Amino acid sequence: MAHYGVVLSTKISVGVVHYRNQKGLIRLLKSLRLFYPKVQVYVVDGENDDDVREVCKKYSSTVLWVESEKNDIGLNRARLVEKCSTPLIAFIDSDCVPNKEWLYKLVKTYEQSYAQNPLVRGVGGGQSLEFSSEKLSFFVNCLHSPILLLGSPQSGQVESFTVDHLPTYNALFDKKTLLEVGNFPSTPWNVGEDLWLGWKLNKAGYRLVKRKEPLVSHYQGSDWFKRVFWYGAAQSIIFKKSKIMPQSRYWLSLFFNPAILTLLFFPKILLLFLGGAFVGGYLASSNKASRKSWAVVFPFFALTTYFAYSMGNWWGLVSSRRPLF
Repeated sequence: MAHYGVVLSTKISVGVVHYRNQKGLIRLLKSLRLFYPKVQVYVVDGENDDDVREVCKKYSSTVLWVESEKNDIGLNRARLVEKCSTPLIAFIDSDCVPNKEWLYKLVKTYEQSYAQNPLVRGVGGGQSLEFSSEKLSFFVNCLHSPILLLGSPQSGQVESFTVDHLPTYNALFDKKTLLEVGNFPSTPWNVGEDLWLGWKLNKAGYRLVKRKEPLVSHYQGSDWFKRVFWYGAAQSIIFKKSKIMPQSRYWLSLFFNPAILTLLFFPKILLLFLGGAFVGGYLASSNKASRKSWAVVFPFFALTTYFAYSMGNWWGLVSSRRPLF
């Protein structure tokens, strides 16, 4: 692995988009320095914070701070692509932590996928969502199963499959191809840049592959529901503005949203879902008092998550305004 780490440094760089999460950035840089000390890491900060610049300078000789034009996640990712000097670039967010085989597995998956299909230009892995509560983390990761997400690539639980886009918290791309299709787009709503890029790559005839591994630990804050809302809104906004995806696919994705299904087939699906969540909450703790509280928290959290995503879908469909947040 040590030798392969040297080989990796000639093939790939790591791009990190950071915004107001210095603690998370330090945690990420520690992991990258430990596992991949020779790989160049590029960090762009949405606020050009001097403290973040100093962290990058002091932390490791292989960490390079990149100046941001403005807090636009799409433009900032594009800056990282332009700056990197290697043929491949891997993206990870500053609120994530990789395992020691993260880059190794990404590069290996890319090389194997490219050998099977020369049109493959990007690969990605899954995520393990981490909350302040271990029980909540376990429950939410269960919600990210392909059954409840209806095969969404966000689930990351299927072994290997071709996707429309790769979530950029854990993805690898060919730099030359990204520049060829126009790089990441500007995203004034600060979410969905990976959706737009993925669809541009697919439209150009290239393919993207996603696997369950490698996983990254993705730490979540108090803005979970806001994030979920804007993930849903970004899909609708990009469908409308880009017209890249067929309209039939667009309406199909809205119709098969889990929250909408819950409404359409109420009360059967709702009862099944709440029943399963209640059982999960009951089994989550050996303490009877705690069981009762989790049995309430889990169903509420799950339904609120699904409805936030669904409302984001519909907000993006009917609104032409900029984000509310």
